[in-house]
Amino acid sequence: MKRNTIILLVLVSLVSIIGFLIYAELRARPRHYVAVVGPMSGESRSAGTDMVNAVSMQLDKLNRSGGIDGRPVELLVFDDANDPDRAAAVAAKIAKDERIVAVLGHYFSSTSLAAGGTYREHRLPAITASATADSVTARNDWYYRIIFSNRYQGAFIAQFVHKVLGYQRSCVIFDEDAYGASLADAFQAEAETVGLDVLGRHAVTGNTSKQDLQALAASVREYGDDIMIFLATHAPEGAQLVTALRSRAGGNRVAIIGADALGTDMFIDTLNTIPQERARPGFFSDGIYVAAPYIPDISARQAQVFRNDFRRRFGTQPSWTAAGYYDAAGIVLDALLAVSGNIGDKDTDAIRDGIRRYLEDTSNPMRAYQGVTCNIHFDQNGDVVRPLRIGRFQNQMLLSAFAHVDIFVNREPDLDTLLQQALANNILVLGDNLMKRIQIINTGLQFNEITGLDINKGTFFADFYLWFRSVDDFDGHDIEFLNAAAPIELGEPVLESNDGAVTKRVYRIRGEFKAHFQLADYPFDAQNLEISFRHRKLTTQDAIFVADIREMDCFNVDTWLQDMQKGGVFSGIRAWNIIDAWIFQNVQNTFSNRDRQSRGKGYTGVGFSQFNTVIRIQRNVVSHAIKNLIPIIAIAIASYCIYFIRMNEASMFSLRFNITLSSLLTLSFFHLKLSNDLPEIDYLVAMEYGFFVLYFLFAFGMLASVLCRHYMNRDRPEIVTRLSAFGTVFYPATIITAIVVMYWKYMR
Repeated sequence: MKRNTIILLVLVSLVSIIGFLIYAELRARPRHYVAVVGPMSGESRSAGTDMVNAVSMQLDKLNRSGGIDGRPVELLVFDDANDPDRAAAVAAKIAKDERIVAVLGHYFSSTSLAAGGTYREHRLPAITASATADSVTARNDWYYRIIFSNRYQGAFIAQFVHKVLGYQRSCVIFDEDAYGASLADAFQAEAETVGLDVLGRHAVTGNTSKQDLQALAASVREYGDDIMIFLATHAPEGAQLVTALRSRAGGNRVAIIGADALGTDMFIDTLNTIPQERARPGFFSDGIYVAAPYIPDISARQAQVFRNDFRRRFGTQPSWTAAGYYDAAGIVLDALLAVSGNIGDKDTDAIRDGIRRYLEDTSNPMRAYQGVTCNIHFDQNGDVVRPLRIGRFQNQMLLSAFAHVDIFVNREPDLDTLLQQALANNILVLGDNLMKRIQIINTGLQFNEITGLDINKGTFFADFYLWFRSVDDFDGHDIEFLNAAAPIELGEPVLESNDGAVTKRVYRIRGEFKAHFQLADYPFDAQNLEISFRHRKLTTQDAIFVADIREMDCFNVDTWLQDMQKGGVFSGIRAWNIIDAWIFQNVQNTFSNRDRQSRGKGYTGVGFSQFNTVIRIQRNVVSHAIKNLIPIIAIAIASYCIYFIRMNEASMFSLRFNITLSSLLTLSFFHLKLSNDLPEIDYLVAMEYGFFVLYFLFAFGMLASVLCRHYMNRDRPEIVTRLSAFGTVFYPATIITAIVVMYWKYMR
């Protein structure tokens, strides 16, 4: 006993030493460093927190997969408090740190401008996902931007106000800094071009008193109700102006459109300090239009995955700031990965230069980075080439407006088509681009029941309500369900309503849908139940489906799933756990033979907006084990017991051998049953690896029995004892190892 205790202590000591050496080696391993700099303190600190959280998600994902050539990437956080002087000092500190290969930030245009010269001088690449002033990237080939510039944003908003919303008169209230002034200039210049009257241009600062803001609001209200007020301000000033403008008679009848700063959490947080907005969310904010780089309901699948992961990790919905810096970190890590392969372990200057050249080369749309906010590629100025979204606040949620504008693409453009679209006020001219008004169809599903999950057929049955809400009249009868097992017709709506502005039609759908089940992880597998459809005739130049998040009440997807579970929607698939869901739209491209010949020239075919609802389910492993694995566990235990049967006579050999052989044959039966239960597939499933482990152990047991018989006949009982003792340890050790590997690979 004493000897065994000493051996155990020695083994524990060796394991501890090895573990410490591995930990020390990992800590000593060379690292790459990326800096994020923004308002980590002060009134904008929530934006700084979003920046750090989003970048951390990207770095954690990369480091879990092994980092870059085995080297982890570490984040260094710096606080500029949105102060230009402090930003300049912080930039100097960052630039001189030879460990740092790239910078993510700054948050404000003013701080980015204060730091940009230092980054250029020290040849350190920087990407901002929030600073919109044109001068940030102008004449600075080391600064890149993945958010639209103020020149583009201001001009776009002027076009949207006049051509899409139909306003003839407007006024501008702007922050008297690089951000607000450039927005106001761009808006006013474009307004003059399109014939939108700008009745007034009013400047404010962060030091403008509350009384002065009230006086300004009173003077602006004198312009009348048929005016759109453009707020080119930061979030705090914007919130104060909104309160002042809407606190008098008329309230939410005062039409307001804001620049991107009003789409941040800080805007709503500031409004929530007002009792009316706090007591009734939307009291001041409802109906305000906002330009934003990221709006959840119109985003693609990867954006929905990011939104769900961010909320589960940090407990809040990601802002467009978080989404932008998640993308900024992603493209920097892609650049670092590419540079590392070409440069290896050269000095930091070479890595910095390599990252900048990688970003510079990302100018071709075909090489765009697939981000959650957009597909990112840069122009010659280092500015992203991307669409601008217009959202509208409802109950403090920023949802897509009922109209969207994008670059006009026509496979066979002709003057008649352009003339018809122009006469319908659907064509906008913005710089060198023709842009077209596109109808937004708010689309929602309410599931009644999901049943009939058939793994062999690859189908499931769904019963749900489907609705469309739109400003323009939309007929859903040309909807085509892409994964329906048989064609589904919508029929007549079960409910139709119109509140004077928005038409809503509701349909009841019952049908069988196809699913692409992947069984490689069986029985630890997770599957997607997807319902996808598109319009047969309307392309993305005509209409885009977006998730009706508000009416579906699915802004928090976990709550949405819990409500459906409580309502018995999934009662027909009890052997599965509901773990996630995504509701998103994407573009499905179709090509003719002529289109395919044009693809090399950058043509992407005719696009159709595809609406998708995906519910992810995971097999209940415990339930499956109780139903299917108990007999296998029983025969494994029986096979293990042979090592405790003493080989003192020939009959004991026969007993041991027959038990193992019977176990082997029984296991083969269950393996065959598994093959029959699953559809025909040409790959192994996870459970089969478990069978292979048991086959090996049973074969080893038979071999051990034969060897024991052999050495008994030779009168070598000590070898028989050792073989049996080895089996009692080797058998469970192998099974425990297999379980750990299975857990690590499939259940962690």
